[in-house]
Amino acid sequence: MEFPELTASRGPGGAKDCLVVFTGRDRRGEVLFHADRPAVEAKVRSLVKSGEYTGKENATLVLHQLDGWEKIIVAGLPENKAAFPGETLRRLGAQLAPLVERSPAVALDLLAAPEISKSCGVPIETCLRCLAEGLLLKAYRFNKYKKAKSDDNERRRLKRVSFLSASGKAAQILAETATICEGTALARDLVNEPSNVLNAVTLAARAKALGLESGFKVTVFDKKKIEQLGMGGLLAVNRGSAVPPRLIIGEHRPKGARKTVLLVGKGLTFDTGGVSIKPAAGMGEMKCDMAGSAAVLGALFVAARLKLPVNVIGVIPATDNKTGSNAQNPGDIITLMNGTTVEVDNTDAEGRLVLGDALHYGITRFEPDLTIDLATLTGACVVALGQWAAGLLTNDEAAKAALMRAGDATHERVWPLPMYDEYAEQLKSHPADVKNVGGRAAGAITAAKFLEKFVSGKPWAHLDIAGPAFLDGPSHYLPKEGTGYGVRLLTEFLKAF
Repeated sequence: MEFPELTASRGPGGAKDCLVVFTGRDRRGEVLFHADRPAVEAKVRSLVKSGEYTGKENATLVLHQLDGWEKIIVAGLPENKAAFPGETLRRLGAQLAPLVERSPAVALDLLAAPEISKSCGVPIETCLRCLAEGLLLKAYRFNKYKKAKSDDNERRRLKRVSFLSASGKAAQILAETATICEGTALARDLVNEPSNVLNAVTLAARAKALGLESGFKVTVFDKKKIEQLGMGGLLAVNRGSAVPPRLIIGEHRPKGARKTVLLVGKGLTFDTGGVSIKPAAGMGEMKCDMAGSAAVLGALFVAARLKLPVNVIGVIPATDNKTGSNAQNPGDIITLMNGTTVEVDNTDAEGRLVLGDALHYGITRFEPDLTIDLATLTGACVVALGQWAAGLLTNDEAAKAALMRAGDATHERVWPLPMYDEYAEQLKSHPADVKNVGGRAAGAITAAKFLEKFVSGKPWAHLDIAGPAFLDGPSHYLPKEGTGYGVRLLTEFLKAF
């Protein structure tokens, strides 16, 4: 989708469509006006006195035809005591989005930087970034399959947002934020595509086009090459499909980069469960089973556009999981790329099979300093953590701490689960090296213990994103269905790596 242009300036220029000014409150609850606009302040104070405007966190007030502006929006800033002030600012940005969206040009007055920072408890640069994120992410629409909007709506669509700020970093921050939000929207688009449009072949084609557009290398392996590599997990899951599998490899390699992060994203473009078929209710949501691959492609896009000084390699095993006449059956024994034999106890535990091959290939081929895989892997993780955090399972304490910091900063939060050796006992198989499921108990953990067998003891973190990757309904700046979870988290992590 096309986002409005973000600009930074020290004054409103010629735009007189819509102005947003901010208020805060002191310790006594008195409203503090954060703008040098006497006419607007006098009007706001009169409305505070009459009780029509409280100035509380996220309170809004709309004024018309005042001080030369067609519309002025007054918004209450988050209070200093907020647990996640950056997230509160994102939500304020999202709250403003529908109020400004029919004003082609909007100015947000953040010139009173010290007072605004004091109210929120965060630097003005954080205010800029988070308000912009909330505005842009809330503006996202997936409407490509709907009839075109009217010419009048197009003329009145929000086209430019100017942040009035004295910060010398404002333009850079806004440009970076726009790129990150574009990468998030890209991931959302991929997840929201129906499976009759997006399959392994078309996902690979989109990855190639994205690489050409944004400047990272993309290589795609076809079924013949996958067979030569011996990727028995990917081939077994693909057996029931009419569409051949693909292995997608993206590479962002900036000059001088010394460290390498491998990102592996589950690319199941649709998951019926195979012969162990899922219930019909809710199966349409299984177009989202490639959300891990969408996050990896979004992160590669952002890394290339922002020229992040770290090598980022993305590996995506892509297929669907169907019930065709040649589909694998429960009880089958397959051999993955690293030679491990697997008893397929449940064909709906297919993600770990394709990821096992991709992890082994990526780690042996690229020798990364750290590997992170992202997958909508288990319903058990949704039961454990719901939709507001991804499960984090890792063999590396530094990676755990860094991912948790990045999660808190972006509000794409992660929560650690244990990786005790005892959980691997549940995966023991009589006829093979390992089973692909370990029973109902600790399902998210035993899935990670399965993946651990394919990382050769190298630093690795697994993110089970089944909860936050796809929502039943909108929440603040998150839309219904694909959320683009992982792009902002990975970007924040890579910037600090």
